[in-house]
Amino acid sequence: IHIPNGANIDPDPRHPEILHQYGLEKDGYYLFLSRHVPDNSCELIIKAFEKSKTRRKLFMGGGEASDSPYAAALRATNDPRIIFPGAIYNPDHVKELHHGAYAVLHGNQPGGTSLGLLKALGYGTCVLTLGTPDNAYVVQDAGLTYTLSEEDLKGKIDYLEQHPERVAELRKLAVERCLRLLP
Repeated sequence: IHIPNGANIDPDPRHPEILHQYGLEKDGYYLFLSRHVPDNSCELIIKAFEKSKTRRKLFMGGGEASDSPYAAALRATNDPRIIFPGAIYNPDHVKELHHGAYAVLHGNQPGGTSLGLLKALGYGTCVLTLGTPDNAYVVQDAGLTYTLSEEDLKGKIDYLEQHPERVAELRKLAVERCLRLLP
């Protein structure tokens, strides 16, 4: 039996007012929405973001149920642009957070297709993902990849800041990529 992965293709926001519940504005933040564990490159993402020139926020949604020392160390940042709202389970909130994000910062290291990456593409979000073979295959020309390097990720964030037209293009390509992945 083959059960393929998939994503909802839904690039249109329906409840943008949800962003205000988190103190966010459309295109005013980068989104990370996953567990705060080393395999998701959280520390690298935070350090690269701290070095970036962006005035936008970093919304670090997710966390660990057991409040691990790793997750606690992540929250020790002194950068006021970085927000830690905790885990978000409401699917309407997840969708609107994707729709409102300037870009998603995705750092999944383990192999296999990341459902979070598919979700971001289906919502029409500009994606900046760790360039593992699986992640790179999923995004292809519909997103940007980075290496496990703070400088590389910082450079890509700064690139997106300087090229909003590229962000808009990647948003369109994200939905097209999901459609191409359909059997």
